[in-house]
Amino acid sequence: MRPGRAPRSIMRPGSHELKNMSLGFDLKPPQAYQRLCEAFSSRGGEPTEFRPHGELTRVLAASRPGGVFLCLGGGAGEMGAWVLGGMDLASRLVVVVQDGDEADKLRPVFDDDLRVTVHVQDAAAFLGDVRDHRFDLITDLSPGQATELSRLALGRLAPGAFYMTRHSPAELTQMLSAQDAAAGTRESALDPNRFVLAHLPGELEVTLIARGPQKFLAKRRGGRRARQEVTPLFSPRPRSARD
Repeated sequence: MRPGRAPRSIMRPGSHELKNMSLGFDLKPPQAYQRLCEAFSSRGGEPTEFRPHGELTRVLAASRPGGVFLCLGGGAGEMGAWVLGGMDLASRLVVVVQDGDEADKLRPVFDDDLRVTVHVQDAAAFLGDVRDHRFDLITDLSPGQATELSRLALGRLAPGAFYMTRHSPAELTQMLSAQDAAAGTRESALDPNRFVLAHLPGELEVTLIARGPQKFLAKRRGGRRARQEVTPLFSPRPRSARD
């Protein structure tokens, strides 16, 4: 082999390495979603219209390695099947449904995956029980007006986490503006400024909300010193004596 030349096995188009290399993105639905479709088909039905939403949630789940994900309300089982397709081995998924029969039908869909828990409980009651837990992605595609469930879900988001809902930005803004931390409850009012919101129209028609990091009020005293301690990611090259 000539110096500086790649091995022939790498250069040849028919080499073993190229044969085993995928030349495109895997756009197929996850196996759990395929099993869900088969289960619906055997009962004479079909999944809901949430496939575009599922494709988005799979990407969001893949962006949070080791994440903890929660699927509630409408389309919880279908969204869970897509989320599972984006999870790594360290991630965990909780799917909450209100009907025990639905839970029994969903568990075979997830093929007894130890990373997945199918829980039977009212969604709002579940969020009340996990007050000290935080999730990296929460989905709830239930129709109707934004309710207390939405506020509880937003309160369970970890910094940088996502909440996907069919409620409009106006409904969510009104819900957060009218919230009241009632006496006797342990739920504190949420600061709307902590959240970043985007409405995704068209085929999705959902609102995606991200919880930003906690903001600290800067004090004037020592502000210049604090700015001097911040190191830019890419510092300019020091000028040499020759320059």
